[in-house]
Amino acid sequence: MKFFSFLRIIMLTLVSLTLFIQCPPEIPDEIAPVVNIIYPVDGQAISGTIKVSVGASDETDLKQVNLFIDGEMVIASENPLLEYIWDTALIADNQNHSLYATATDKSDNNGFSGNVIVRVVTGSFPDTLAPVITILNPVTGATV
Repeated sequence: MKFFSFLRIIMLTLVSLTLFIQCPPEIPDEIAPVVNIIYPVDGQAISGTIKVSVGASDETDLKQVNLFIDGEMVIASENPLLEYIWDTALIADNQNHSLYATATDKSDNNGFSGNVIVRVVTGSFPDTLAPVITILNPVTGATV
């Protein structure tokens, strides 16, 4: 009987070692999610109601995606594709406004989209180009 008990201990030890060797320790996630504002684009003039689109991705699951306008969070979502309907008529002031997004994964790593600056305008888009002036007559070097 002692022999069988000894064999049993050896078998259990071998099975335990085999399981330990086959299951490597979990590597912690230290990579931040990637998040981008898809629309509107940087430098764009916008007016009325627009759909702001944000895309986020991570090698693991995302916990939350947030959209900020002028530094204030306006929406949070667990969906990697966040869409927000922004009514700019309330702030149509011909001024620049800053949008950015953040994303957090399940390991609490944070990603940042960077700022997108848009100009909110009223009605038709303003003329932002300076006029070009050319003197046609007299021509350069002519005696008048």
